[in-house]
Amino acid sequence: MHKRVKVCIRVRPASKDHAGIVINEQDKAISVLNEPNGNGTRFRFDDVMGSHVTQEQVYQRAAMEATESVLHGYNGTVMAYGQTGAGKTFTMSGGKTSFSDRGICARSIAMLFAAIKSDAEHSYCVRVSYIEIYNEALYDLLDFSENQQRELVVQENDKGQTSVKGLSRPVVETEEAALDLLFQGETNRTIAEHCLNNASTRSHCIFSLHIEKRAHDDSKSPVVSSKLNLVDLAGSERMKKTQVTGAMLKETMHINKSLTFLEQVVIALGDQKRDHIPYRQTTLTNLLKDSLGGNCRTLLIACVWPDESQNDQTIATLKFATRMMRVKTSAVVNSTDQHAHATKKYVDEIKRLKHELALHDTLAGRSHVTYDAEIAPEALAEMKADVLAYVADPSRSLPVVNVLHIQTLFRLFRDVVLETRVAAPDDQQPEPGDSKRHEPGDRKRPESGEPPPPEAPVVAVLSDDQLRAEYAELMQVQLEAAKQSFRKSKRRVVQCATDVNLAKSEIDAVTKALAGDLGDEERDRLVLALRDAKKGYRIAFDALSTAKAEMSYMQKSKEQLVTSAASDYELWCAKSTAP
Repeated sequence: MHKRVKVCIRVRPASKDHAGIVINEQDKAISVLNEPNGNGTRFRFDDVMGSHVTQEQVYQRAAMEATESVLHGYNGTVMAYGQTGAGKTFTMSGGKTSFSDRGICARSIAMLFAAIKSDAEHSYCVRVSYIEIYNEALYDLLDFSENQQRELVVQENDKGQTSVKGLSRPVVETEEAALDLLFQGETNRTIAEHCLNNASTRSHCIFSLHIEKRAHDDSKSPVVSSKLNLVDLAGSERMKKTQVTGAMLKETMHINKSLTFLEQVVIALGDQKRDHIPYRQTTLTNLLKDSLGGNCRTLLIACVWPDESQNDQTIATLKFATRMMRVKTSAVVNSTDQHAHATKKYVDEIKRLKHELALHDTLAGRSHVTYDAEIAPEALAEMKADVLAYVADPSRSLPVVNVLHIQTLFRLFRDVVLETRVAAPDDQQPEPGDSKRHEPGDRKRPESGEPPPPEAPVVAVLSDDQLRAEYAELMQVQLEAAKQSFRKSKRRVVQCATDVNLAKSEIDAVTKALAGDLGDEERDRLVLALRDAKKGYRIAFDALSTAKAEMSYMQKSKEQLVTSAASDYELWCAKSTAP
């Protein structure tokens, strides 16, 4: 069934008194005043949320529907789009100093595991992945090794669905485990000081929840699989306004290029006469192919900055959001047939094809050819020796048996190349700017081969003593606020635990009284009292669960702030002591 993309607008608080827009939440409309051409412009969307709307209300009004659909087997995508500083990352990831400031990612995780816990008829397997697109290169934010050895490649299956080969997808069994990976991945994101945003994310990031659902008692029932993509796009910006230089200029050019092609894809999807959709122009559009025009239920949250000085970017964001409303997707339940007879049919077909291949090889005079999915270790060692001999002797040739043999040879070639790189002397190692991977815990972008000019904003924040002191003061304020929130949540857990124990004691007392010899009137009174006591226990227990979740979230937020501050300090020390 075709369904168009849902589009919501979120307006951040104005930083100046003179606002450049007027919103009408009842009519779901937004008007831009004194736009560059001199005329007012009015837009209407599925929802318009002003600056007074809380994080919880944003999730309930916009993103909750996508999470619910994923639990029923539909793919879902929530995408935040807008200029730098408009509030995209706050919407998706949330603040770190208050539990109420949790973003869509954390709230989706909480809702997902709450639904899984209440579903007694199905078993679930949940995996998470976190990928970053920085300067058109892919990075696995959940790969915490110093140098990522696995190459990430966007690939497409026979159904036209895209995935990333080599991307880690660890299994998570609890909400706490999923939040741990979310926070660790966010620590590895590429951010930088910016004239419009003190902590501007300089990359596109996609946090995904992969769910498989099976019925408990029916082994022949289908497996329902789905995926929820939570996309935080890097901010669009005008280079004339920001006046960035050096490495940040390169980042901005890559960001604007990918967002431009994203807009071209959206325009093409909205034009029914267009046959070709340019998904493969950039890594971002290639990854979002399913979310934009495939098997997915998609939501766009367009974030705008209401200051009049930002009207040109606000107009651009609202025009993109309008075009997005013309895009339609076709979401279906992802169900895989798991019947035993279907499995046997495929096994028999594989055996028959292997026999045919063996007969063909015999007629062709070839022997000892295997078509198993895995090659024996002895044969693998012989093939590696052949590869090394081939590299050493230009006149030597390699035998080619079948496709599996060719794929294995390519893999062995890659291993040899990687081993050669590791063994290379220091003077032959690539320059620091050639490495595109962050160090673990390093939240700053990779350095370029040449140091950025002194006037670049990111250098100023690291080298100027006054700005560094202001940054340290800001981090101290945030950390102290997070500590206070954590202490409050801890006291709330203690109080809720006390309420649970009191409710349990009341239930025990009423139950004991009911066991005695009672009259009808007294028994009826105690039955009602027992019912009220059980209701109070359930309320107290739910409050305790919420308080524990809040305490766990604030603990992780506090730890992330400490890790980020330590990483920034280590980076500054390394730069200040460098020759």
